[in-house]
Amino acid sequence: MKNLTIALMVAAAFTTVGCKKKGGAGEAMAKMGEFKDKMCACKDKKCADDVQDQMNKWSAENAKNAGDKPEKPDEKTMKEMQEVGTKYGECMAKAMGGGETPPPPPPETGSGSGSAAAAPPTGDMPKVGEGPVASALSLVKFSLPPFKGGPEKASDKAIWSSAEAETDGNRLSNYIDGDKPFIDVQFLDCNLPALKEYINKSPDDRGIFQNCFDKPTGKIKDFPMAAPQEHVRVVWAGHITLTVIVTAPQKGKIKGADLEEWLNTVDLAALSKL
Repeated sequence: MKNLTIALMVAAAFTTVGCKKKGGAGEAMAKMGEFKDKMCACKDKKCADDVQDQMNKWSAENAKNAGDKPEKPDEKTMKEMQEVGTKYGECMAKAMGGGETPPPPPPETGSGSGSAAAAPPTGDMPKVGEGPVASALSLVKFSLPPFKGGPEKASDKAIWSSAEAETDGNRLSNYIDGDKPFIDVQFLDCNLPALKEYINKSPDDRGIFQNCFDKPTGKIKDFPMAAPQEHVRVVWAGHITLTVIVTAPQKGKIKGADLEEWLNTVDLAALSKL
């Protein structure tokens, strides 16, 4: 799950701010390849932190230049981006701790029924790779509420911005106030036929698909939820997983309880019916 979290953050950074019109997606892809190679050459945490800082600075600078409507990558570039993000995450996890699984987060006292310490919910989890898949249009039309958590409150000008070209069963969006990102949200339909190919693979080889194979540890409005890390929450709304991740600049500021409070404002019942 640690590799998944890093990969999603890298993917969001790439597709949101990398695809500015000048130079296009190809230039951004080349730059991300450079960061991936640097990260994979790291042997310790200090080196990994340095590369991550470089990438964060590059992402922030490109966000300023991307404009209100950054160029969206095509499907082929999206796939390449996901592969680069996954490899970057694997190398970062290895450099920072040998790829070991982090200890579970401490119990939180969040609002509502979203505490990570809650008893696992009952009910069937979705079977991967089976059933109808939510269309790209239905995912795009699904409205996300504004995010108001954390000490640095977003202004009324903050927006949800598509971080990649949506496809059936897959949507990645960012909540951004000017050039300041707050959270990333990934929609992933566990009914996607491609998931059948990942059933017998290890968690580290599943990339963003790992969410469909994880086990819930709590609940949000009676929907299964997992809290793999303090800055990540995963909710299963029927056959669709909704993963919320605090962006790198907001780590340590936005807490897990803030993510749960926001998830309580999402119409999960409507999402489960897509």
